[in-house]
Amino acid sequence: MKVLNIDYDRYEYPQGITDIHSLIAVINQNEQPFFEMKQFGEDACVFPYLVKEDMKTVFLNFSNMNVIFEEEAQVLDRADYDEKLAIRIQLKCQDCENYNEENCLANDMKDIKDNLCLDCTCSWYSKMEDEED
Repeated sequence: MKVLNIDYDRYEYPQGITDIHSLIAVINQNEQPFFEMKQFGEDACVFPYLVKEDMKTVFLNFSNMNVIFEEEAQVLDRADYDEKLAIRIQLKCQDCENYNEENCLANDMKDIKDNLCLDCTCSWYSKMEDEED
């Protein structure tokens, strides 16, 4: 689905607006600078995968906006995201020198949710070196 990137935060399109040109036309015609928007939280996921339950309502002042563009994202339910992430952990994390299962479980996998993408890329990944006998 298409999402809006406004000053490097991601938002769902407002109801009834489906493209960036229509949104800009509405903004330019509106006398009120503030718009109610749904912002995606990105503390426990890695873009381009976003979690529906992590959205919050915010009011944006479009008169102070610097950058706006569209991006393609996949929006999932938290349970679906976590299920897919568990599979990626088995594929990617087991041979990473930064992976510590005990620490991951203790902090509800926050470090993994912040770094491991569902496409199996990870900003912290460092392959364990083989130990020589």
